[in-house]
Amino acid sequence: MDKNCITLELNKIIEELKRRCMSEAGRALADDVAPATDLTEAAVLVNRTEDAYNLIARFGSPSFSGVKDVSNSLARANAGGMLTMKELLAIASLLRTVKGVLDWRSHCEGAQTTLQRYFENLIDLSPLERKISSSILSDDEMHDNASPELFKIRRKIISAENKVRDKLDSLVRSDATKGCLQEAVVTIRNGRYVVPVKAEFRSHISGL
Repeated sequence: MDKNCITLELNKIIEELKRRCMSEAGRALADDVAPATDLTEAAVLVNRTEDAYNLIARFGSPSFSGVKDVSNSLARANAGGMLTMKELLAIASLLRTVKGVLDWRSHCEGAQTTLQRYFENLIDLSPLERKISSSILSDDEMHDNASPELFKIRRKIISAENKVRDKLDSLVRSDATKGCLQEAVVTIRNGRYVVPVKAEFRSHISGL
C-alpha cells in the first residue's frame, strides 16, 4: 500500500466495507478494491456511488441478505451435473433476493441513475424459486409432492410400514406369544420395528 493509501487509511475503509457486505462474494470483491488512477474512471465510480447513496436516502436500502455464491453450482448444472438439495435451496434464496431487489427498484422507477444497467441484468425467476421451495423442505428432506413418482413411492412405503406394524400388533396380542414376550409392546430399534422376546423363547418365534 503506497503512502497515499496509508494517509487516507484505505485499509480501514475497506475493512468497514467488508463488515457491511452481506455475502462472502461481496467481501472478496471488497478486498480487491483499489483507488482509480484514471480521472475519467474515477469520475464514473464517484457518480455511481453518489447515485446509490441518493437512491438509498430516498427509498431505503434493498435487502441482500439472501445473496449466496452459487456460481460453482450453476457451472456444474450447466455441464449436466446433479445439484444437492442444499445447493438448490441456496439458488432459491438468491432468486428471492433478486426478486426483492427488482421490487425495490420498481418503487423508485422514476429515478434515472448510472446504475440502471445493473438492474437490467436482473431477471425475475419467481416460478423457479417457488418450485424449488415447494419441493425441498430442508438440506436433507424432499417434500412428498416434489414429483408424482416420489409421492407414489412414499405412499407405498407408508402402506408397507403400516402393514408391518399391524402384523406386529397382532403378534403381541396373540395368546400364543403372550408368555414369550418381555412386554406386549412394539418398539423401533435401528430403524426397524421389534418386539422384546424373552431369551429362552427365541426359538419359539420365527424371524430375526
